[in-house]
Amino acid sequence: MRRASSTAFVALAAALVLGACGGSSDDGAPEADSTSTPTDDGRGTAGRITACTIVDRDVADPLNPNDRDLVPTLLIGDLTYDGCTVGDVYSISFGIKIVDSDETLEDRVERLGGNRGLEPVEGLGDEAFRSENRAGGETVTITIGVRIGDQEVILRNDAIGNTDPDNRVDEDAMMEFLEAYVPAIPEDFRTQALTTEVGTVCLPADDRSIEQGVDTIQLARGGRSGGSVRCAYLGDDLATVQLSRSSSADPEGSLDISRDYGETVTVAGAQDAVLEASARSVSLTIQPSADEIVYVTVGTSSGSLDPTAITAIAEAFLVSSGNDS
Repeated sequence: MRRASSTAFVALAAALVLGACGGSSDDGAPEADSTSTPTDDGRGTAGRITACTIVDRDVADPLNPNDRDLVPTLLIGDLTYDGCTVGDVYSISFGIKIVDSDETLEDRVERLGGNRGLEPVEGLGDEAFRSENRAGGETVTITIGVRIGDQEVILRNDAIGNTDPDNRVDEDAMMEFLEAYVPAIPEDFRTQALTTEVGTVCLPADDRSIEQGVDTIQLARGGRSGGSVRCAYLGDDLATVQLSRSSSADPEGSLDISRDYGETVTVAGAQDAVLEASARSVSLTIQPSADEIVYVTVGTSSGSLDPTAITAIAEAFLVSSGNDS
């Protein structure tokens, strides 16, 4: 049985992450800390309870060697975790499950770790599990899942195998973070975090194009972080919508890759676009300008999706994500 390393464990409690931003403490919510730069785009966290705001930002310092923003989002394929990423790249992500799905915590941690199996971790919450991926004899990913009461938390570290030592985050840093983070999660976190707050550069959760094309949205996170826009939505029937817009040195190359599997389509406001579709999944790769790329990915576990309706979501997102305010 693996014993958690690093500093002494803070009593009881537990919850790790792989998802957006959230939270407060058992003694009441701490004053909002600057997890991300406060802007009108929804990245500021004042007054919000999310995975990113449960603790002061400096608690995440062990996971954040380059002092990046903590970015709220929804995490893990089915977007049922309110989560937080360290910067816009998913090399470090943590989150708390707030919407039920069929997958157990153990199954999820094992799946994220590949085929090396599950290992118990002592001293975190009611129970905790660890998995890892290895390549060339080196550990390249570690995932830790924690259960405390009826709450489930996951922390995923893809930075442990980074080729640049300055970007590497080791397992001791993961434990140091969890020892402080897990006890701070309030019992009513799900109730507080179940919101549909997004910045003005994202489509509102009740946007007509989303409701007509996908589902009524029960959970959403997103906004601008630096020069990128990222928005994620979870529908009442667990349909998922993921929208992103960022700079790109070679948007044409991205479209060419998509063209091998999809078809060129017309999207209002775009220079070029490629659509890939099946009954329950539709994705669009879009070039809105000479140096930008947009990705729209929609999935559903029931019924079917209409590519035309998903294209309408993409067109609406091109407008909202192009706003400067």
